[in-house]
Amino acid sequence: MATYYKTPELNSDVWTRSPGCNVTVGDWSGYVTGFQHDGPHLVGVFVCAPPESSVEKVQMLHVRLGLKVDESRHEVHDWCYLTRDEFDRITELDDLRRDLGWRE
Repeated sequence: MATYYKTPELNSDVWTRSPGCNVTVGDWSGYVTGFQHDGPHLVGVFVCAPPESSVEKVQMLHVRLGLKVDESRHEVHDWCYLTRDEFDRITELDDLRRDLGWRE
């Protein structure tokens, strides 16, 4: 399971719901590519490294969101670097692959 970090390293403690927004964590930067919902509630954001990035293993972050601050902003709870397997687990693609008989 991924290790989640609290927000001080993240460039904001409030998240604006906009695809394409830039995000910086330490010396890692990327842009918002997708959102995770639990029913009608926004609970997470996926941040992808740009294609020209020199990042080898870390291509994506997952930012878990907390309380809604106003109509378009949420508190940031924590974040983690994502591997392909963690992305599949969070988005439930691993369940779908297994259900459809995927073999490595």
